[in-house]
Amino acid sequence: MTAATKAGAQAADDHARWVLIESGSNQEFIFRSPKRRYSVGASALLLEVAEWVRLAARQHDDAEIVVATSSKALLRVKTNDAGRAIIRDVSTRAVEAAPGLDLWGVVEPGGQENERLGVRLAKLHELHAAA
Repeated sequence: MTAATKAGAQAADDHARWVLIESGSNQEFIFRSPKRRYSVGASALLLEVAEWVRLAARQHDDAEIVVATSSKALLRVKTNDAGRAIIRDVSTRAVEAAPGLDLWGVVEPGGQENERLGVRLAKLHELHAAA
């Protein structure tokens, strides 16, 4: 692929929005109980977050998972609605399966398409931290 082709592909893809879903207070969630079996169970629930993201993303043809780990997911979607729906699905699953787990997400606002990727992702993480 030539540099011009790569630049064209990047430009065509720049209109996608980044979505960040991340959990907080993982250690507190895991060690809330002094009983080891509860800690192990809480750890297992954190591992399921990646699967919850995959299941939610499958519902949207325009969703692309870039990273999905036990406590963080980074996706690209073509519409804000798709991003919000994925966050809603994952958050709902967390409330049902892992009460007490702090998990929230944000969708990149519009107007950042011309910024470098590193800047866009830094702003996305700042937005998540503010939420």
